[in-house]
Amino acid sequence: MQPSVDVLIVGAGLAGASAAHHIRASGKTVCVLHTNALGRNASQIGGGLINPMMARKGRPAWMAAEALDALEALGVDTYHCLPHHDVPLYRPARDTSQADAFREQALANPTLGRFREADTVAAGLDYLRAPFGVLEVLRGAAVNLEATATAWLGDTEVNLIDPDWQAEDLGDGVRVHTSRGEFRAARLLLCMGAGMLTHPLTRTLKLQGIKGQLIRLEKAAALPERLPPLSGIAYLVDAGDGSVWVGSTFERDWASLETTPEGRLQLQERAAEVIPALRGARVLEHRAAQRITVPGTRLPMLGSLHTDSNIWVFTGLGSKGMLYAALFGSRIPVFFNNPEAIPAMCRVVHRSAES
Repeated sequence: MQPSVDVLIVGAGLAGASAAHHIRASGKTVCVLHTNALGRNASQIGGGLINPMMARKGRPAWMAAEALDALEALGVDTYHCLPHHDVPLYRPARDTSQADAFREQALANPTLGRFREADTVAAGLDYLRAPFGVLEVLRGAAVNLEATATAWLGDTEVNLIDPDWQAEDLGDGVRVHTSRGEFRAARLLLCMGAGMLTHPLTRTLKLQGIKGQLIRLEKAAALPERLPPLSGIAYLVDAGDGSVWVGSTFERDWASLETTPEGRLQLQERAAEVIPALRGARVLEHRAAQRITVPGTRLPMLGSLHTDSNIWVFTGLGSKGMLYAALFGSRIPVFFNNPEAIPAMCRVVHRSAES
């Protein structure tokens, strides 16, 4: 079969967009298929945080420095550079135990973080409740997810398809059938996010959907014109229009992806705990969606769907999407030619293969 493109990608979120850019940069032809408008699914509840020290104790994420370098390189390549780091991302410590952990990690990783005691919190943060001190994540930031994915895609061909598409692995290529036509490629890369859980090709993968809810609050007049990004019991990201995004709940067991009053109240309380001026703030928007993670590792899953298959997957970015999308996307061209180079903890696992 003569492929129409070298690689066909299903999914135009962060994973699909990063993969598309790097595969094209390697000299291959790429076409992207997408079943939703950008900003749906995981992107709908993501604050766009880039936080290499998001663990509860502030321990740097696996390959954090490499991930940040890959993000910055991709930003330069796509003319969509990350925000300047003159204002860091802040993590208020919740108690003395977490403050101790933050101090330790800041000392061990001075290029990533710096700890400020409660009496030395940076000027201009008087609105922030931080009785136990603050971890300043020096290379942290917040970006617009939809704009970022769009920039990474560039002029890659993107086709909107219905969710009932089907794929055939023909040995010498792949054929994808959709209600809007047929697509052919030498290889198919699935970056479908939540769609992985239900699609016949991928529903046996060892993945978990985590429901999250997100609210947008009207910003109090007493607050600064632009708030720096915050992360802790909730994340807070300034929307730039007089409002602030607050997220996210972390729900493993749920019956519906609809928003709930309980979720809204929980987020309102968390926001007020960090920034008291937000107590009683008007809720302007309320969303719910799910992130996809890999139980046990919380690292991305990448590789051939089955041994020697022309169908591959790149999924499970979870809450680390902004941190890992560029890093793993940049390595996909290498992995295609050398699957053994994929880190063992990131390889494809099916639920049926669990011991």
